[in-house]
Amino acid sequence: MDDIKTLNEYAVLIRENKNSPHILAELQIDCAAKFAFLADIAKDLQLEKAAFWSKKFEGEKPLSDAHLEHQWRLTEGGKKEIKMKYELKGLEHLMAAIKTSSVVNSVEMRMQQ
Repeated sequence: MDDIKTLNEYAVLIRENKNSPHILAELQIDCAAKFAFLADIAKDLQLEKAAFWSKKFEGEKPLSDAHLEHQWRLTEGGKKEIKMKYELKGLEHLMAAIKTSSVVNSVEMRMQQ
């Protein structure tokens, strides 16, 4: 993970290289590696969130789910979870775009032969 790029940087590179299968394959590997790296962090965040939610039954009256979720989102872990959710979703879409472009390139190559 020497050169971790932002979603915008990946998007630009994918767009610029949409007709370069080898570069797209490398970009897909990079996106998949970043996805795995973030998913590993997400596991720890989910454990942190579970511990946070244990507060639900600490008082006389249980706290509502909406209240606890709002409180969680205000914590550092909650903010990381929100950012990570959108980062992972963006990477999924970029990888899907790479796959689509690769399929289209492959079909076009076959039709030209």
